[in-house]
Amino acid sequence: MKITFKLYASARDTIGKSKVEIEVDGINILYAFVHELQEAYPQYNFDICRFSKASKYIDLSTPLVEGDLISVIPPLSGG
Repeated sequence: MKITFKLYASARDTIGKSKVEIEVDGINILYAFVHELQEAYPQYNFDICRFSKASKYIDLSTPLVEGDLISVIPPLSGG
């Protein structure tokens, strides 16, 4: 199953891409895809991010379906 991750802010800047596709066979929960994302891009710590699907925050146990678009939202700072 293939999922697309939309990267924002520091995740996008560090990876150098705004979208990344990750494919995992046999497992359909977000955790498995985030694990593969971390393996593919070890230069960024995805543990600090939140994830959303269809404008709603989701947790790592959320089931996904083929073609889902998941937003990767790093912590924000500002003043």
